Amino acid sequence: MEASGKAKKGAGGRRGGEKKKSVSRSVKAGLQFPVGRIARYLKNGRYSQRVGTGAPVYLAAVMEYLAAEVLELAGNAARDNKKNRIIPRHVLLAIRNDEELGKLLAGVTIASGGVLPNINPVLLPKKTDKALKEPKSPSKAGYFQGRFVFFLIDLIGIVMAAPPARARADYDYLIKLLLIGDSGVGKSCLLLRFSDGSFTTSFITTIGIDFKIRTIELDGKRIKLQIWDTAGQERFRTITTAYYRGAMGILLVYDVTDESSFNNIRNWIRNIEQHASDNVNKILVGNKADMDESKRAVPKSKGQALADEYGIKFFETSAKTNLNVEEVFFSIARDIKQRLSDTDSKAESSTIKINQQDQGANAGQAAQKSSCCGS
Repeated sequence: MEASGKAKKGAGGRRGGEKKKSVSRSVKAGLQFPVGRIARYLKNGRYSQRVGTGAPVYLAAVMEYLAAEVLELAGNAARDNKKNRIIPRHVLLAIRNDEELGKLLAGVTIASGGVLPNINPVLLPKKTDKALKEPKSPSKAGYFQGRFVFFLIDLIGIVMAAPPARARADYDYLIKLLLIGDSGVGKSCLLLRFSDGSFTTSFITTIGIDFKIRTIELDGKRIKLQIWDTAGQERFRTITTAYYRGAMGILLVYDVTDESSFNNIRNWIRNIEQHASDNVNKILVGNKADMDESKRAVPKSKGQALADEYGIKFFETSAKTNLNVEEVFFSIARDIKQRLSDTDSKAESSTIKINQQDQGANAGQAAQKSSCCGS
């Protein structure tokens, strides 16, 4: 028998000897929990088996709330530093300067020198040669927001152990609104006009979803509006419909100079009926009303007729001239606030009624016992 000092090859063609232990990307990134495994659980629908039924829904709500809070504060930090875009330092300042976020995210570090917050390069997808050669384009303005999802995944271990976010003292109501409609009808311009009071003629397609926040005074109450701007393109439809469920109000936007965008409103309403809650408030908005009448393709009467058919309010707006922009958002916010107030009142009166019935029943039982003892 021929002796050989060389290690034998196994069935798979690998050399024998001690098998090197594989190291996950999460470990390489210094994380204490497996990002990839959590992502797979969420994707395959088995995550609820690990942490309790309904956890994915709760997790999504917490993540969405957390994303809104962090990005709002980071945006404020960017404005304070006279910057027109958010960088990792602004996220760091946002977390440090907010007492609650500071406690919640105390164990999270923001990468210095990186372009993304707390994202180890090991966790990021590898860039192809094509991607490296690709020039930067304004249409990729949503890149940071998209990569922010990775930041939220890093926080899953912390957030799941945290109590539900409590209401802040600086507002009475938190209302989530959604802008939907075909691409190019002016949803982003309406949002920019309402939130920042500005308007731009340059057209940049929304990548997936974006949002702004504005706090308003309404009937003596402070209302915090969290307004989500969705992409109208078909390729983002799967992403955007996920945001319908938590919306309290939806603005259906069409372009008065584009008849097809008006005709598609019925399709958007079907999406609402399929994905949104039953009691969601809706409002129809015909945008670009400042355009010359010769370019108008949808008469105002036609828009009003469609709104009447569905029993919703109707406005024609112009983000360019600020026509009816405030009125649209204030109108739907007022309707939602009224609905929430009515719901609270009904719940309160129902509780009082039940308590009174219980008290009456107890009194009757006491009287019956008394008469029995006295006989």
